[in-house]
Amino acid sequence: MSVTHRLRQSIAHLLWPRTSSEGLGPLVERYLREQAPSRLGLGAGDLGRAESVAQGRNTLVRRLESEQLGVLFVRAWRYDLRDRPARDHRQAGDLLAGAELTVPEILLRDDSWSALRRYRLELIIERAAQGRSLGSLRRDRGGRAEDDWWRAVARATATLHARTGPAWGKPWRAENEMADPRAYWLGRFEKLLARIPPHLIELDADRVRREIDRLARCLPDYASRSPALVHGDLTPAHLFIDDSGRLTWIDFETVHFGHPAEDLATLRRWIDPGDPFDRFLEVYLESGSTATGGLSGEIEYFERVRLLEKLSSRIVKRTHRPERMSPPRAEQLSAEQRQAEQMLALKLDNSSPDGASAS
Repeated sequence: MSVTHRLRQSIAHLLWPRTSSEGLGPLVERYLREQAPSRLGLGAGDLGRAESVAQGRNTLVRRLESEQLGVLFVRAWRYDLRDRPARDHRQAGDLLAGAELTVPEILLRDDSWSALRRYRLELIIERAAQGRSLGSLRRDRGGRAEDDWWRAVARATATLHARTGPAWGKPWRAENEMADPRAYWLGRFEKLLARIPPHLIELDADRVRREIDRLARCLPDYASRSPALVHGDLTPAHLFIDDSGRLTWIDFETVHFGHPAEDLATLRRWIDPGDPFDRFLEVYLESGSTATGGLSGEIEYFERVRLLEKLSSRIVKRTHRPERMSPPRAEQLSAEQRQAEQMLALKLDNSSPDGASAS
């Protein structure tokens, strides 16, 4: 990054300080009243009442129903010149569309200087995905997924992973063009060690530390694969399917060039016992995936990484400004942390002292 660019960033942060996470909601509502209708071609029309879907430290998601445009989702990010989430979201969607996958239609993307200056946010409005999420469909059917659903997911995932790229990390950022996969993952493991303090977990902290060290030692075997385009958060809540069987991918801020087993490890957690994962994997491999032998070990590897990252995420969320967190939310995060610890404990119990699988 050039000295001139850093200077511009510093000046901009002085002139337009970032708003607090608590102040993000009113800014979004103001933008939806003052700017969004005209920019969407509605003149002075009302977009409708926006309902909160999710809110984090730096992001906010609203859902609203417009008579003219249908169901819309508003995604807003606190502005930070170092990262441009609205641009990244759009370009990630273009990558998925380039892989012949369906993504929601973005009706408005605003990361303009005027929006940064006046509202201190970046924002996207997109039309809702067609159909229903696989998560809600599975709940209605008692947790069982139909064959054509997971076959569609297997084929689409193989299509996605067939798109290989030159770097780990988000591919549209120039500084990642020569990224080192090993350095990338070692950095993530260092963060895990820092974000899982011994006094905040019930698990044996030494066992957790040894597991992270073991994963770091095994890393070269899994970082050598040519990077593929992966979704990064492939759960039933992020896959929509309509009556014609068309699959739509949402929440693709985490799309990046990485290892196919990252997605497969997430998928294996929710495929029904009645539809064994090996059948899913068979369709996946028959659908043009570039994955080769040894994939089961790689999936196991990234399942452990995912559990550690889930544990780390819940600890960070639970301990960040706890005085401002509602009791129900605090209890929810505590329950999710306990669940992650229990699942991780099962993984650790199935490993011998040297880290090899007991099976």
